[in-house]
Amino acid sequence: SAEGEYTRAADTEDFPTDNLSTKDMSDRAKLGVRSTIRLLGLLSIYGRLGAQASRNRHEEISGGVTRVDEEPVKYHPYGGAGLSARLGKNLEAFGDLTVVFVNFPDFARNDYQAAAGFTVRFP
Repeated sequence: SAEGEYTRAADTEDFPTDNLSTKDMSDRAKLGVRSTIRLLGLLSIYGRLGAQASRNRHEEISGGVTRVDEEPVKYHPYGGAGLSARLGKNLEAFGDLTVVFVNFPDFARNDYQAAAGFTVRFP
């Protein structure tokens, strides 16, 4: 199946003694495919592959002067795997790990994203 994901992160910090304020914003969008294999009636494993586009924006305000650094959009491949367990007719728990390959093969510089949660299906 196809999958898509969009996340936005924002951070603001103020340094009153330095008369400085910073704002950082990061946008990430993933587009890819996912394949699921049902192991037993209650357990499934899945794998995912695709590409992530990311963009970062950094803004500094110091003494009334604003400086903005906006990076160009960057594209990186990603891959991941997960496990899900059916807890009821319409409820599943899942956990997965996704790696965005920012600097392959230097695995220390890649982005690792772990997730855990529940899926609720409405009839």
